[in-house]
Amino acid sequence: MLIRTIPTPTVPDNGLINGKNNFDCSKAPSGSKCVDSAGLAKFEFVKDKRYRLRIINTSAFSSFLFSIDKHEMEVIEADGLYTKRNKIHRLPINVAQRYSVIVTANQPVDNYIMRSEFQKKCMPEAAASLPVIKAVVHYEGAPDDAEPKDNPWSDSLAECVDLDQKTLQPFEEEKVPDSTKKLELTIAFHKNTTGVVRAFLNESSYIPDINFPTLDKIFKKKSFNYERSANAYVFDKDGEVVDIYFINTDDDEHPFHIHGYQFWVLGTGSGAKVEENDLNTHNPIKRDTATIPGLGWMAIRFWHLESGLLMQLVTLPNEILKMQPPEEWTKLCELGER
Repeated sequence: MLIRTIPTPTVPDNGLINGKNNFDCSKAPSGSKCVDSAGLAKFEFVKDKRYRLRIINTSAFSSFLFSIDKHEMEVIEADGLYTKRNKIHRLPINVAQRYSVIVTANQPVDNYIMRSEFQKKCMPEAAASLPVIKAVVHYEGAPDDAEPKDNPWSDSLAECVDLDQKTLQPFEEEKVPDSTKKLELTIAFHKNTTGVVRAFLNESSYIPDINFPTLDKIFKKKSFNYERSANAYVFDKDGEVVDIYFINTDDDEHPFHIHGYQFWVLGTGSGAKVEENDLNTHNPIKRDTATIPGLGWMAIRFWHLESGLLMQLVTLPNEILKMQPPEEWTKLCELGER
């Protein structure tokens, strides 16, 4: 089934930097609270000082290209881990990713545009009319009310992929252990028997067991065998190192995140076959959220929640049994029954 036969995701109306951006309220739904020209966020710079900007994509669906007109940025951190300095003009940032960049206020005293552009190639056609999300970088001494000139970077940058892994290197070199196990997961989207679009990993769509969650089953010493719809993969050997190959049969990119772990990104590429000879096992970047290209693959070493695109990594269940679950757990069950 081609993805084009499946309903496309909802497109946002606008985007915000630190809670602000302008919007044409004539395009807002009737009855909504909308303020024309609400104003932009402002960042105060002092000439020749250096600033660390922490950039977080808190959206549910949209990926962006972040930049500041006429100012280079140096990436120094990705998803909580420091990286070697990497000079860039624009930063691709997907859902839930976090970066830190150093910006030097080395331009003439003036006002400059900070911009976050929707990566529209990764979105439905309706996204074509989305505005550029803007904020203002105001140098001390520049007129407060002067409109910044529009000077975006002109160099092109690939969309729907992460920052080039070859230029994103960990600050401290780390020896990557050899893998002891390999798992290949194919991503696909289909309509189920009721016509609802679901995501599938190896032809299994995740369905949460609201009565008996995974940890509850472990503490009750039930079998470590789980229903297929749990998408649970058990790794019960201490020190096991796992390679996961994601094969994306969807033509849209997908950000993948693992809760509680950081993983090495060994490589990404196009097609349905992982090019194992091209994998970087020497000093790859380590993070917790990375982008699987549309109709492509990603290899990581060591799990989306709704729509079924989720897998569970059950690690060392016998060690979990040695822990004492807090009494507050039972209160959660009571809340769920209200």
